[in-house]
Amino acid sequence: MSADERNEKWIERDDRAVLGWRHFPRVVFERGEGMRLWDVNRRSYLDFVSGHISLLLGHGHPELRQALIEQSGKLWHHYKYFAAPPVIEFAEALKSALPSELDVVNFAAVGSESNEIALRIARGVTRAFDLVAVVGGLYGGTLAVESLNSIGGARKRNLGPLLTPARTSTILTPYCYRCPLGLKYPACDIECVTASEELTRRVGTDNVAAVITETILGAGGMIVPPPEWLPRLKAMTERLGALLILDEVQVAPFKTGKV
Repeated sequence: MSADERNEKWIERDDRAVLGWRHFPRVVFERGEGMRLWDVNRRSYLDFVSGHISLLLGHGHPELRQALIEQSGKLWHHYKYFAAPPVIEFAEALKSALPSELDVVNFAAVGSESNEIALRIARGVTRAFDLVAVVGGLYGGTLAVESLNSIGGARKRNLGPLLTPARTSTILTPYCYRCPLGLKYPACDIECVTASEELTRRVGTDNVAAVITETILGAGGMIVPPPEWLPRLKAMTERLGALLILDEVQVAPFKTGKV
């Protein structure tokens, strides 16, 4: 079997068995080491996306592999309502690297679940229900957070009756290069936050539970807001009596090289 035939055979099996998005040209990867990947035809690639923005140490890091091997000989999984030393130690390590007010960790499987938990907490604490998001944001694929996505495309087609009501994307994108208000930074004095607050009050119910944003907008264009933006957004959130949720799945501590 030729290399092309081998690749096509795997692609055919993938199409029959797996429902998922695929990039073109179609590639089927077999192994990885460091920053490199090899496909089923033994062709080499540089992995510039770290797996899915998650392999901070690269593929097959020897120290990580050894830790996984050792732990697999002790305990792989257990009922979540009991504790285990590695979970406690990991939470302690995370706490030590975060600001002091972030003093407890709630583990979730994926970013969508994390944001859903945060939204539940916000609604439970504030007893409000409006959920406010940044235009151009992406917060996950489950129904509640899908309601808050606004990156365009056909993601929400035919989902209208299922999406969370009482939500709105009224926070203008903090994109200085293409300012939504046509202003120039820093002379603008971050007018986008002032306009966002007025828009939120006008089109919402003035009963806001949470404002959610990515600290750097990923799928929306890798947009880095000006440094004044997030503190002013936090102040706006406090004036609304809401909680501020920071979705940092793509730029969490250790992923950007800084803590």
